[in-house]
Amino acid sequence: MIQVNRAKRLIAAVGLVVVALVGLLVLRQVAGTLLTAASGADPESIFNDTPPAPAEVSEGIRWLPDANEGRQMEPATRDDITDAYSRAVAAIDRAGRGDGSAPISDYLSGPALAQAEQMIEGDENVASVATLMVEQELRLDFYSDDGSVVAIGVPFADVVRMIDDDQQRRTVVSTVEERRFVMLLEDGNWRVQQIESVSVEPVAAGDGGVPFDTRLDGVNVTSAASFDPTWRSFDPQIGARELDIAVGYGFDSVRVFVAGPEFGEIDVEAVEQFLDLAANRDLGVVVTLFDGSADHSVTKWADDRRYLDDVVEPIAGHPAIVLWDVKNEPDLDDDRSGGAAVVDAWLERAVAGVRAFDETTPITVGWSNAGEAARVANVVDVVSFHHFTTAHELRERLASLDEVVDRPVLVSEYGRPEYVGVVRGDQPAAQADRVAELREAASAAGAGSMVWQLRDPADAVDIGYVATRASMSYGLLRADGTERPVAAVFDDEATPRGPTPVERLRSLLPLVIVVSIGLSMGGAVWWWVRRGRRSDGRDPDESVAPDDAQADDDTLSDTHMDDDTDDGDPPTAPS
Repeated sequence: MIQVNRAKRLIAAVGLVVVALVGLLVLRQVAGTLLTAASGADPESIFNDTPPAPAEVSEGIRWLPDANEGRQMEPATRDDITDAYSRAVAAIDRAGRGDGSAPISDYLSGPALAQAEQMIEGDENVASVATLMVEQELRLDFYSDDGSVVAIGVPFADVVRMIDDDQQRRTVVSTVEERRFVMLLEDGNWRVQQIESVSVEPVAAGDGGVPFDTRLDGVNVTSAASFDPTWRSFDPQIGARELDIAVGYGFDSVRVFVAGPEFGEIDVEAVEQFLDLAANRDLGVVVTLFDGSADHSVTKWADDRRYLDDVVEPIAGHPAIVLWDVKNEPDLDDDRSGGAAVVDAWLERAVAGVRAFDETTPITVGWSNAGEAARVANVVDVVSFHHFTTAHELRERLASLDEVVDRPVLVSEYGRPEYVGVVRGDQPAAQADRVAELREAASAAGAGSMVWQLRDPADAVDIGYVATRASMSYGLLRADGTERPVAAVFDDEATPRGPTPVERLRSLLPLVIVVSIGLSMGGAVWWWVRRGRRSDGRDPDESVAPDDAQADDDTLSDTHMDDDTDDGDPPTAPS
C-alpha cells in the first residue's frame, strides 16, 4: 500500500512539472509577440541587401553613350535604373507565363502596369508566353533636373518569346526590336511607367543553298587534338601523324570537334595550326562546333554568340574548311533545353551566326539519326546524320530522306564496334563487313560518309562495362596504334592483326565470371535442398510415397499428444 501511495505522489509531481514548463513556454511566446508589436521591426533590417536582379536579364544589358547633352546621370543612379528595369522585365516574363503572383506592381506603374495585367488575363487559346531578353542596348535620352524622371531608348533588343498553346505545343519567335520607355522615381523606387514599341523585325536565319558538290569520303579524328576538344593539349606532331595516317587510308577529309563555351577558353591558334597541317596534305576539314554543350536555353544564347565571335571569326575562310557542323547530335539536347522548338530556334541563330563570318563555306548540323535530319533543313546547306545499324536500314533512311529534303546528304558518323557484349565478345570480321556495307550503301545513294573513327581513345566515360568497352572499339586503329581488320576496308595494304590470346581471354573474362556466379548459385541451391532432405532422415535421392508421408504425419501427431503425459525428456520434433 505504501508503494502505491509513493507512485501516485511521484506521478503527481511529474505532472506538475510538465504543466509548469508548458506555462512558461506559453508565457514566453506571448511576451515575445507583445514586445515585437510594441517595438516594430528590427532596426537593422533596413540594412539588409535586396536580392540581386535576375542575372539572365542584367548581364545582357549594355549602355550606349547618352543621347542628351544636359544633366549627366550619376553612376549609382544608373545602377539603380538598370536593376529596376531588369526586375521589371523579369516580372513581365513571369506574368506572361501565367504567374498571378508576379510582382508587376513593384516595378511597373501606370500604362505599363495595365499592359502587364492584361497579359496575365491572356488569350484563352494560349497557355503562356515567356518573354526573354537575349541582349539589349540602352541609351539615356532624358534625365529630369529633379532626378525623378528618365526616358531611355532601346535601339536594339534581342527578344525571344516562347508561346505555349492550350495543347502544350510550343512555338519560338525571335525578333529584334526597338523600344522606348519612361521610368519614374516613386516612393524611393524606380518603376517603369510607359513602354513604347518602335519597331519589330523577325530574326531570319536565311535560307541555305550554298553549293556543295563534293561527296566526302572521310574519317572522324578525335585523336588529332589528343582527345581534347578545347585543343589546349594539341601537339602538332601528333596532329600531323594522325593526318598522315588518314591520307594513307585514302580519306579526302577529316571531322574534328571544338568544345562549347562551358569548357573554358578554346586554343583557337591550335585549331588554326591543325587546319594548316590539313591544307598542306590536301585534306578537307569538317569543323564541329559546340561539342559537349547540352543546354541551349535562351538564357545561354548571348554566351553562345560570343563563342562564335571567339572561335569562328578567327578561322573563317580557311581553305581547309570544307564544312561547318554547327552542333553534334542536338536532338539529344531537346529535353534539357526546353523542347525541340527551342533547340531548332537556337540552331537557326547559330547557323546565322556562322554565316555572318563565312558566307561561302557550307553549313550542316549532325543529327543523331536520320529521323531528325529534316529539322532546320531549310537553313543549312548539307543535311547530315549518324548511323550505326545495318546497311539495309541506311538505304531505307536515305531513300526516305531524299523525299523530304533537297540538300546534299552526308552520313557524318557511321560504323560498328568490334566488341559487342559479354557473350559475343570481339567480332572483328563482322565489324569490317558492316563498315564496308555502310560505306557502299552511302556511296550508292550519292551521299558522303565519314567513318567513326580513326583511333580508339585510351579511356572513356564510364557508361557501363559493355557500352564503355564498345565505345572504345570503333577505331581503325587501337589506342596502341595497331590496326584492326576493319582498316583493310580502306587500304588493301593494311596489316591488321586480330585480337591476341590475352585480349581474347580478357574479352571472355566477363562471361566466365557470369557463368561462374550462375554455377555457384545453382550449386548453393542444390546443396541447400539436399541438406533439408537429409535432416528429414531420408536419403536425399529417395522419393517418399504419399502413403508413407501420411503415416509420418500421423506418427508426429501421436508423439505430440504423448508429450503432455511423459515425465522424461520430450522427443525431438523433425525439422
